Amino acid sequence: MATQPKSTKEVREQLKKEDGINQLYTYCETIFGLVDKIHMQIKSREVIDGEITDEKLDKLVGYRGFLNPIFEAFEAEMDGNSNVYYVNKKHAIETKGEKFVSASVDKESSLSVQNLRVLRNQLRGYIDQIGIDIMVLMGKQKYYVEREKRGN
Repeated sequence: MATQPKSTKEVREQLKKEDGINQLYTYCETIFGLVDKIHMQIKSREVIDGEITDEKLDKLVGYRGFLNPIFEAFEAEMDGNSNVYYVNKKHAIETKGEKFVSASVDKESSLSVQNLRVLRNQLRGYIDQIGIDIMVLMGKQKYYVEREKRGN
């Protein structure tokens, strides 16, 4: 397996490789599992201590930082691939002297990037959830600081 990508540029390079999407998805699945674990701890109120809250916040910020470049690369790749498909299809139809119908080619170009769209949407969902979890933990962190100031 290739090394873990560290930037949007590295992610885009990975996407160009034959098995790049699957490798990126494998990296993401690992992070998804870790995010799910923290989310369930928050949901079940296992995160009850200021020190634990700090640790979880640091992890979530790191996970978000890891997933964001992948999301951005998937978004760019998806848009680029869709546009290339559309232009190539339009050119092929017009070269044959046939009537070009934009709506049908729009649909085809959208379907041509379906696999990227599914992964991008899953990434977006996790990035959004991480943002919510960060806000919840920051609220808990503020509570612990205030409680400590009061001496309770």
